[in-house]
Amino acid sequence: GQNKEFRASFDVVTARAVSALVGLVDITLPILRGTGELLALKGRSAREEIKKAKKKLNRYGARETEILTAGEGLLDEPTTVVRVTL
Repeated sequence: GQNKEFRASFDVVTARAVSALVGLVDITLPILRGTGELLALKGRSAREEIKKAKKKLNRYGARETEILTAGEGLLDEPTTVVRVTL
């Protein structure tokens, strides 16, 4: 998000094991364009991380933040994904 060359360049950004959501939004949301999406693989703390990042999410214009579960019924421990849509 710091390099202005990449500002508003991507439709989707994915992240796994990078940072807590509150820090992740600073480096990912600025590089999304238009109605882009951040897909962040998170653990059990996803709901709490969203609460802690709420002010920053609002500041960056996030329209929707939701928690998705992938692999339920297929994996021993399903994957938790936080999807942030601008």
